[in-house]
Amino acid sequence: MYLSIITVAYNDLIGIKKTYQSVVNFSKKYTGKLEYIIVDGGSTDGTKQFLEGIVENLEMPSITCISESDEGIYDAMNKGINLTSVSSDYILFLNSSDVFLDSAGTDLSRIQLSAVANVFSLLSSDINSNKVRVRKLTHTSEIANRPAYPHQSTFISTSYHKRNLYSKKYKILADYDFFCNLYVKKESIQCFDIDISNFMQGGISNNKDGQAVWITELKSIQLEYFNKYNRLLIFTTVLKGIIYKLPFSKQIEYALRLLIR
Repeated sequence: MYLSIITVAYNDLIGIKKTYQSVVNFSKKYTGKLEYIIVDGGSTDGTKQFLEGIVENLEMPSITCISESDEGIYDAMNKGINLTSVSSDYILFLNSSDVFLDSAGTDLSRIQLSAVANVFSLLSSDINSNKVRVRKLTHTSEIANRPAYPHQSTFISTSYHKRNLYSKKYKILADYDFFCNLYVKKESIQCFDIDISNFMQGGISNNKDGQAVWITELKSIQLEYFNKYNRLLIFTTVLKGIIYKLPFSKQIEYALRLLIR
C-alpha cells in the first residue's frame, strides 16, 4: 500500500523538524511504499534552508519539498495533493508540530485500507506537552454534529482527493466541508479504534482569536449539508474561549468536553 504523507508549514522551524523526524521514524517501521511531501508557505525562519538540507541528506526514500507563497493553509494542502505520485493509494496530512505515534508504522503495516476515508483515532497535547482529552469517534454519522474526522489521522483515497480538493473559501474548516461532502455522497468510510498520531493543540482552529470565523464556517457548512447547525457546540465553543482566561481552565474544559460527547 503506497502512502503519501503531506506536511504544510509556515514559519515553524521547530515544529517542522519535530514532524519530519516523526515521519522518518514512521518510515523505518512501515513496510509498504511511502512518499513524504512538505509544502512550506515561503517561511523566513530558516525552514526553507532546513528543507533544502533534508532533501540532500536522502534520509527518506522519497521526499519532495517546496517553499513558496500560497493563499492559505488549504491552498498549500491542495498543492501537496497535486504533488503526490500517480502510484499513491492514500493521503494523510500530518502538519507542522503533529507527530506519528511510535507504533503507527507497525500498526499500518498490518492493515489493508479499502474505504475512501479511513479514520483512525489520535491523541492530543498542548504546547507544554500536557495531554488533552480527545473524543473518540463512535459512528461515522457524528460528522453531522461536529468536525469528527481528524485530518491528522484520516487516510483519504488519493484518486478521490485529487478529484475533490479543499475549498479555498473556508479559512479554518475546509477539511470539515470536504468530509461532510464525502459523507453526504455516501462514499465509503471506515473507522479504526487505533491511535496513530498526536495532534498539537494551538492551530488556527484551536485559537480563540479565530473563534468567530470558526463558528461562522461551522454554521455555513452544517446548514449546507444537514439543514441545521449544532447550537450546543457553538455555545460550548464560546464558553471555552471565556474559560481560557479563568483559573482551573483545564478542569472546566474537561467537563465541557464530557458535556458535548
